[in-house]
Parts: sequence; C-alpha cells; structure tokens
Amino acid sequence: MLNPPATVNLVVLNGLKYIRRCLKTVQEQTYPTLEVNVFDNGSTDGTREIVRREFPQFNLIESAKNLGPWPGQEKAMEFSHGKYIVALSVDVLMEPTAIENAVAVLEKDE
Repeated sequence: MLNPPATVNLVVLNGLKYIRRCLKTVQEQTYPTLEVNVFDNGSTDGTREIVRREFPQFNLIESAKNLGPWPGQEKAMEFSHGKYIVALSVDVLMEPTAIENAVAVLEKDE
C-alpha cells in the first residue's frame, strides 16, 4: 500500500512546558497521510487551549480526569484510524522524517 495511514497519539497531562515544541515536530512530519490525536488527561495548565488555538488541525480528545499514560493511550486508540500508530509523550521531539522512515521499514516486510 502506498503511504498507508499512520496515527500519532499523544497523551498529555499539564504539558504546557513542552506541548508547543512536541506538536511542532509532529506538524513538520514529511509523511503525507498522518492523523494526530492529542488525548488530554485532565490538564489544568493551559495545555488544551494551546492545542485548540495553535494546532486546530489535530484532534483534541479531552478527559475530565487523569486516566494515566497507558489508559490514555488506549482511549486515544479508539479514535485512531492508522495502519501504524505512534504512541508519543509530550517531551519527545521527532525528526521530520521519523514517521516516513518508520513506515518505509515496516512496509518492507509483511
């Protein structure tokens, strides 16, 4: 399949310090068929507002309470449509070709 869809799921709780830089590196990905879900785990520091205002193209999923990192990822999976899913943390910065390169390797071998 040429450029199968991929999904980035970012689970975050009070990520104000890192959210802009993290999502900027996601936004700069060279992979053409990319879906992005941001699962907010009950932030109280303005994280949600930054996502809404500065990254409106990303799907913001809001939780009223902190489910924890992995339950948050499981919840984000419910909104994911990609063949491949990247579970991302807010303090991770990706190179622009990270997803493109990963999908190329994964697609080489069934």
